[in-house]
Amino acid sequence: MLKNKTLKIDLIKSIFLVTITMMSFKTIADTKKAQLSEKMDMEIYYETSSGLFGLTDNGYYNFNTGDDVTFYLTENKKIEILKLNKKLTNSKNTNFKEVAFQPLDKTLTNYVVQKADKNGDLCFYDVSKYSTENYTGPIGETYYKVTAKGIYEYPSIGDDFTNCERKPSTKKNVSFEPIDDFSRFEGGILGCALNGCSIKDLNGYSLTAYAVENKGNEKYRSVAMHYDQDSKILVEKSKGIGKQDGISHLNLAEYLWLTPLKEDIDSLKFNGLWRYREIGQEEIKTGCILIKGDQIFESNKTKSNCIKSVESYKIDVSSKYIDMWWLKNKGATATIAQVNAAVKYKDQNNIVQYTEWEYFPISDDLESAPLYKYSYNPNEIKNKKKEIFSITTFERVK
Repeated sequence: MLKNKTLKIDLIKSIFLVTITMMSFKTIADTKKAQLSEKMDMEIYYETSSGLFGLTDNGYYNFNTGDDVTFYLTENKKIEILKLNKKLTNSKNTNFKEVAFQPLDKTLTNYVVQKADKNGDLCFYDVSKYSTENYTGPIGETYYKVTAKGIYEYPSIGDDFTNCERKPSTKKNVSFEPIDDFSRFEGGILGCALNGCSIKDLNGYSLTAYAVENKGNEKYRSVAMHYDQDSKILVEKSKGIGKQDGISHLNLAEYLWLTPLKEDIDSLKFNGLWRYREIGQEEIKTGCILIKGDQIFESNKTKSNCIKSVESYKIDVSSKYIDMWWLKNKGATATIAQVNAAVKYKDQNNIVQYTEWEYFPISDDLESAPLYKYSYNPNEIKNKKKEIFSITTFERVK
């Protein structure tokens, strides 16, 4: 069972690493000639509505202005279903057009984590500012409800950022924005709100290039979207596609959005016994920790399997896990955004370190997923690079 879960989480992560999913998407270009796409990280077959087709070349494909570009997971032009779990093992058992979620008249929370700002500077939650009033670093959230006539937005901490820090929200009251035509929203919850959202509606990849009314707010970005049927969490990732005419900055902002499509999952608990495996550049370390409130303990007994007797865990090693800052929250719980953010902190030797957490629930038991930690080379962060020197996987011990 654990192997199946690991396979599923790896596949979900790969969707966002290469920003490719199972449905077609529209590319809107700002030039009048065929051009190269943003680079992808895998070879994949594509077709455009203007007749261009083939395998991506070193990660690139060609497209023309206004093209619809369809990607296929195989060359034979047949979209294969990703085998994320038992339910999707047989494509005949899954109807991607069947309504999976009815968003109308439901209040939803939209979490956002800024991964990089518009100039490509990497964003981190600064643990030293944890006690600073209203500080959330690169983490924001909004609350909204879609109705048949429009969208209600409720007061929240907001999701606007200056560089890598959330700007204080000035929203004090509920606001309503009427929507006459929901069909103008391509993909996502708004686009399918009236008739219900299918798996196809909530999965996809798109490149968009459009200008809004205020000059300087043009959007040129890629957006990947994935909906997990078991956890009922919609995950979206966007990334600026580089400098464009009319944009004064480098257009490299990167965001992660997480929208739980069911109630009462705004806090995750991490108390309990965890087995970890740290893969470094020269060695692999394994062990077990006990998380108890805001403290972390190890046992003085070394065995290949975790000792399940919690009384054996008496060595306080909390100072080794300063980047688990969310354990200091009330009730030692975290939002899903907090455990998907990068972290800046000072270690036991007062040296600045950078890590990044990933936690994507893969079943209706939201607290059963593996927790991943990526540790980065501090010297490369200033160069806007995430050079990994170790990866640690934490798994609950049942």
